[in-house]
Amino acid sequence: MNFWTLAASQIRRQRAQLVLTWACLATAFLLFGLLLSVRQVLEAGSSAASSYRLRTSGASSSAQFMPISIAAKIAAVSGVRNVIYATATPAAFQNDPRHFLLQAVSQSGFLETFTELSVTQPARALWSTQKTALVAGPDLVARFGWQVGQEVALQTNVLNRDGSGAWSFQLIGTYTSADPKIPGDLAFVRYDYVNDSRVMDKDQAIVFISTLQDPAHTSEVAGRIDLQFATSNPKVVTSPENESAQRQLAEFGDVASLIAMVAVGVFASMLVLASIVWHERATMRLRDFALLKVLGFPRRTVVMIVGLEILLVTLAAAGMGTASARLITVAFREQVQGVVQGFSFPAAGYGLVLLVAGSFALASGALACVIALRAPPLATLRGGNL
Repeated sequence: MNFWTLAASQIRRQRAQLVLTWACLATAFLLFGLLLSVRQVLEAGSSAASSYRLRTSGASSSAQFMPISIAAKIAAVSGVRNVIYATATPAAFQNDPRHFLLQAVSQSGFLETFTELSVTQPARALWSTQKTALVAGPDLVARFGWQVGQEVALQTNVLNRDGSGAWSFQLIGTYTSADPKIPGDLAFVRYDYVNDSRVMDKDQAIVFISTLQDPAHTSEVAGRIDLQFATSNPKVVTSPENESAQRQLAEFGDVASLIAMVAVGVFASMLVLASIVWHERATMRLRDFALLKVLGFPRRTVVMIVGLEILLVTLAAAGMGTASARLITVAFREQVQGVVQGFSFPAAGYGLVLLVAGSFALASGALACVIALRAPPLATLRGGNL
């Protein structure tokens, strides 16, 4: 009888109890995986390059329309090198229910501002000369089967001159990025084309993005921009671009704190439950542990048998929960991407789940391992199971 045979026989004890415990832990890790995916939304677009840009939007709402004449005033602020403006709207291709965010941006300075987006030279040239140009991410192109040079008809809620929300663009190229935080489902068109043809909100934008002469002075320049509009209407608020997504989500509450509170609450509850289960299983097997010691198995072997059971069940639950969370995010990403960007399970999440699972197994199984270590001699025990 070797270690692995003993470990297998112990795991097979009280199978119903073990399966229920595994299911509860898998549910906890499923929720944890989904929370990591939601947290990814907070970081979407927060690339290294985005920390060198400032985003100016309405103080009352991040979707507030403001006149594009503001761009010239922002450009005049000391420390600002270039300013572009943009607006955005959900869009759909043909009858596909999966919406995506269509962003109309300034023709001049767009590609120079978003340096993390890599676009071919032919596409750059067409962006400058073709008003109906469309640059899309690789995920969108793959999803809809688009080809470079294809005319793409999109449905939006922005009315054009004929009174419909139908718009036609030509796909001039796709972007790529070496930064994993950049979503692959973005779409950009020229602001001047949309502005010339729409019937409402002409010469209005919802965001102004500034690149800086010296990124080391981000906060100082943001303060100067806000001061420039302190006594004017509309009021604006300026912040580094990598903080803007969090500010927008803050309009719905402190999402980051809520995620942390839910995760802590769930795992605290599961820690208590798992500790009770492992304690009960160890107590029920006191006679077994004592017998193993009588047969010559060292204490550390007995403890390792208990610890291995706890670790394997926890890792199996973490694996199932994480895989389920990954499948759910893939299934629902296309449904929510028109509202939020970056809803996906992060690559770094697998390592974090492994770390949490190991720590959870250690914390929940500590008492059971102590019971196995201190199991009294066989002669002192009465009853029990053999």
